[in-house]
Amino acid sequence: MVLDPENLSRIKNALRFKPKGMSITDLSRHLRMNRNSVAKYLEIFLRSGEAESRQSGSSRIYTVSQRVPASAMMRFSSEMIVMIDEKGMVLQANDPFSTFFGIPHEALVGQNITSIPDELIQDLPVSSYLGESEEQQVRTLFRNIWRNGSDCYFRIKVVPTIFDSGSRGFTIIIEDISDQKRAENALAERQQLYQDVIKNIQDVFYRTDPDGNLIMAIPSWAHLLGYDSVDECLGCNIARDFYMDPEKRRLLLDAIDRDGLVKDFEVV
Repeated sequence: MVLDPENLSRIKNALRFKPKGMSITDLSRHLRMNRNSVAKYLEIFLRSGEAESRQSGSSRIYTVSQRVPASAMMRFSSEMIVMIDEKGMVLQANDPFSTFFGIPHEALVGQNITSIPDELIQDLPVSSYLGESEEQQVRTLFRNIWRNGSDCYFRIKVVPTIFDSGSRGFTIIIEDISDQKRAENALAERQQLYQDVIKNIQDVFYRTDPDGNLIMAIPSWAHLLGYDSVDECLGCNIARDFYMDPEKRRLLLDAIDRDGLVKDFEVV
């Protein structure tokens, strides 16, 4: 089917003046167009996000979408966004994208996305997405590169897109997640340091749940009590399985409740 921009505009205007929506039959009669052609154009509007539909009885009603247009999203988003056609040629890019890569808008448009001289985007497997079926899904990739003297981390989404003309392409959304990733790495390092210290101290450190069942213990626990590994003890009840006098456990907990801590409390 050859798309006629005039028909696209006529259908969009007709829907705009009917806020309650119109069915395919209504539009066909109103615009004196072939019903199948109207259905094809409406499908394009649905896929591009410019129209919405709902079921009403045996008919499907179409209305103009209330979503934010892609151009507005690109203009106000802090993420880097670029739209490319099926051949990988840049159609549109927002300011954060242009600024990050240091390329003016006029130089970006018409350039193949893979020819941008930056390792973040140069080897994106865009070509493997082109020509796929209509049911292709959003792809998410993670990249880290060395930039400005430090590791930088990015989340990249490749979103299948249908443009106003009915042609297909992709929207690439690049989010800088460096701060989040560095915080995660720092937390992981602290946790590893904590684990290294805990595993190597000679005193016994353990935790129980509110019922007194063992949920965690360091290796010295097994060595002190004569077990091959801590795993043999996990889930065991402290008072029942390890105290010679289970009543001592209750006295220990009473002292903690009363004083907030205990010191030099001897048990067998």
